[in-house]
Amino acid sequence: MDMNLLRDPAAAGLHACDHDLDAWTAAAAAAGLMVVRVDLEHCSTKAAILDAFADACGLPEYFGGNWDALDECLRDDAWHEPPDAARHGLLWRIDGAATAVREVPEAFETLVEILDDAVESWRERGIACWVLVATDEPAEFGLDPLPGRDGADGAG
Repeated sequence: MDMNLLRDPAAAGLHACDHDLDAWTAAAAAAGLMVVRVDLEHCSTKAAILDAFADACGLPEYFGGNWDALDECLRDDAWHEPPDAARHGLLWRIDGAATAVREVPEAFETLVEILDDAVESWRERGIACWVLVATDEPAEFGLDPLPGRDGADGAG
């Protein structure tokens, strides 16, 4: 895995991932990216999705438990410890998303919009932000697949 690719804000983005997820996660950590795993396996409500992010990210006490608060926190660089943990970039690994898509599709759609906005916000600051949604069926989530299948772009 190319560490320069992982640290490149222009290359980073929001992707469905049906291959090499563990390799991408390990490579991101080795490249110095802050890796956060969010498990949505048992999230059948909007509140459960918000709680999963709050727990996984260690969001601050002022996190209001609503979409606006999540949007604000995920764009902010003050919620993580140590403060410079994301200086090389971030990778949010989303596991178990099929439950949220099935049970609360509108909430998952809102979550995707918030994550996409967070990716762009970090990109504007020159920091790579990857969001990898684990799935066996990338089309299920309506997201672009993770680059690098069969090493076509040198990333995987």
